[in-house]
Amino acid sequence: MTPPAFFGTDEGVSPDITIPLDNPIQFANVWGTVRLKPGVSDKQAQGEAEVALQHALESMRPGLANYRESDREDISTQRAVLTRGDRGLGYALDSYTASPQTLMLLSGAVLLIACVNIANVLLARFSARTPEIGVRLTLGASRGRLVRQLLTESVLLSGLAAVAGIALAFWMQRALVVLLLDDEARQAIHFTLNAHVLAFSAAAAIVTLLLFGLAPALHATNADVLPLLKSEASGARVSRPVLAKGLIVLQVAASVLLLTGAGLLARSFTKLTAVHPGMPVENMLVMRIGLSPREYQQAYPLLVYQELVERVQRVPGVVSTALGWDFAFGSGGHFRSVWVEGQPPEKGQMAGFNVVGPGFFSTARILLVQGREFSPRDAAGAPKVVIINEAFAKQYFPSQNPLGRHLGAEGEKSTFKYEVIGVAADTRNIFLKNAAGPFFYLPLLQDEWATSLNVVLHVRTRGNPKLMTDPHFPVRDVTTLAERLSLARRPDRMMAILASFFGSLALVLTAILGATPANVLGMIVRETLTLVAAGAIVGLPLAFVCTRVLKSMLFGVEPQDPITALACLGVLLMAGLAAGYLPARRAALLEPVSALRAE
Repeated sequence: MTPPAFFGTDEGVSPDITIPLDNPIQFANVWGTVRLKPGVSDKQAQGEAEVALQHALESMRPGLANYRESDREDISTQRAVLTRGDRGLGYALDSYTASPQTLMLLSGAVLLIACVNIANVLLARFSARTPEIGVRLTLGASRGRLVRQLLTESVLLSGLAAVAGIALAFWMQRALVVLLLDDEARQAIHFTLNAHVLAFSAAAAIVTLLLFGLAPALHATNADVLPLLKSEASGARVSRPVLAKGLIVLQVAASVLLLTGAGLLARSFTKLTAVHPGMPVENMLVMRIGLSPREYQQAYPLLVYQELVERVQRVPGVVSTALGWDFAFGSGGHFRSVWVEGQPPEKGQMAGFNVVGPGFFSTARILLVQGREFSPRDAAGAPKVVIINEAFAKQYFPSQNPLGRHLGAEGEKSTFKYEVIGVAADTRNIFLKNAAGPFFYLPLLQDEWATSLNVVLHVRTRGNPKLMTDPHFPVRDVTTLAERLSLARRPDRMMAILASFFGSLALVLTAILGATPANVLGMIVRETLTLVAAGAIVGLPLAFVCTRVLKSMLFGVEPQDPITALACLGVLLMAGLAAGYLPARRAALLEPVSALRAE
């Protein structure tokens, strides 16, 4: 029995059971894992693996005679590659790292804005204690001792905040995992607040304290600014210190960066929701079914599956049913080599494919723009046929009628030649951001994939009926196409929501501008808008550079989108007006006698 967190050779994949390699189940791909003998270097192992691979390729050469020359060359020129496996390969884990990395960038931007805000608060708080600091300096207290005292007070404040933050992290970590990862990833990848995470958090707290707590302490104990601070503490109308202005500019610049990223992700998700998958997803139930190995050996699978389709078709509320090797709204991960009649074999390329049964297109409601769909007549022994999509027709049959043309897999010598009998409308797979590429459909009744142990049952229903299937048929991945579409959009939706949350938080923190009644008395709207403009001038070019990391996550929007940038600047301008108007109004309402007494 393996530990719960055991992932074998691929981190991010948590196998439920581990079986020996010499079992009856056939494997399409096998990874070789070796442990080097003591004293054997990686270079030596690489050389021995290369020799073994070349011997294996030489033994395969006679079986490659019917392959295209380019395919034979690709296979014969392969080289052995050894990868260190002491920490796992991590192929599955790589697909889940984009969202957490982006979340860390957003969190870092908010942390910077919050730290600048706190630095301004500390600056105002220490400035209010000018008389106390002046008395201590007059009585002979050293500046270093006063700085240590102020930093000690800041340490207590940051310590309490850190404890509260860790408690919140324990409560929120599961929620973030649920939002960012799918069910399979949540089971395979284990997130815990371990010693490494706590050490990183402690280091971040110390660094932010030194960076954003030390500067206000040094400024407050500077003897050269004590007269200015004293007049500010007495209520005189003075402008913000240079340090405070610089911090506000930095804060606004970080806000521009964060708001721009949030705006881009929000606009990207809006455009993604407008993308149609090429078929109606409502009232469409899909599930994987399969025969057990014993049933597979005792019965002809195709007849059993066809009987199941007929039984489900009789269930009340079912409109139509069809089988497919993959989902109608599939993963898009299955490709075959393609050779098109009339083209040199070397021009062959790869195209996606699915193997489907009669009635698939009418059940999935994928439009056939030309020709017909598969029927029960397209069975074993009948002429081989194929249906291509519009993207396939445009690429391989430009300005031609593809009906009646032929395609295969291995050039002129191919034994798998299919006649094109239909052209289907383009559909997208679960990777919605990818435009539809060349794709073709093969008939389940006459293709070798028909003997697969598992197929997908597609059921078009009225409403959402509960289907009862034979208990001898193992059913898994029961879902609807609407749920699959929602799952495909979920990463972008969650990132848009989280980025909008962080952007709103940054906007609130920026609008506060670290202001307190002690230091906003002399602030006016013009000064505030000047600081906002300065921050925008710094932050906008920075945003255009930094948002390039989001390019792979965006859809229909470029990182340097001018509409998003203008919208963010407009929001910040309004926040600056609100931040400057309220304290300026309070200053304007100050009684003249009180102002004169303060002077």
